[in-house]
Amino acid sequence: MEQSELISMCMRTLPEILRNSAEPVWFKKNQTVIYKGERTTHAYLMVVGDLNVQTEYEDGSYYSFAHILPGRYISDLEVLSGRMVNAVTLVAVEDSMALRFPLNDFMQCLESDLNFLRVIVYGLADAMFDTSYQRGQNLYTHSKMKLSRYLLRYVQSHTPDSGGCITVKSTRQAIAAEIGMNIKTINRAVKRLRESGLVSIYKGKIRLGPEQITALERAGAESESGCFLIYNNREESE
Repeated sequence: MEQSELISMCMRTLPEILRNSAEPVWFKKNQTVIYKGERTTHAYLMVVGDLNVQTEYEDGSYYSFAHILPGRYISDLEVLSGRMVNAVTLVAVEDSMALRFPLNDFMQCLESDLNFLRVIVYGLADAMFDTSYQRGQNLYTHSKMKLSRYLLRYVQSHTPDSGGCITVKSTRQAIAAEIGMNIKTINRAVKRLRESGLVSIYKGKIRLGPEQITALERAGAESESGCFLIYNNREESE
């Protein structure tokens, strides 16, 4: 679908005030869209692409724990909480596009349009549930299982190419930050999944074909039920 069609489709879901004030904005890959701690000045609706949600530490390291994908709003948490300071940093994983709204217009719609408020609250609750659930799953999980779950989530939220394949655009450093492992552990997990035939490597990126996606989904379902088909029982040093 063309970007103009996607914009038109998103515009039809908006209250009239936001339709009149919406402005398309584009973000280049690796561009920082908003910075944690800065004043919240606009609200956004993602239309195309993928934004990585990060929180940074004083030593310069960062923890990545979620993604903003098409259909998600940005700055809804700040507005609903009444704290107009960005809670997180957002970085574009790939070239992306969003609709940007003046903050006052977004706030006015939340106050005057009950249906729109319901959409925002449900979307925010859904995102918070996903983040909390994934954190709980990752706490005491084997590294290959963590990586497999990450890849399954990635597959579910991205569209395959014409051959049915999905190339993971996130760097291994970004993956490590998101699932709470170091680079060496990620590399070991990738190697073992590759040796098991569950992933391929294309130009340094993790790539999954249709059969690999099916096998990974099947292995994930079996592991959730206690049958760890692709994982041995040996403890791995992180």
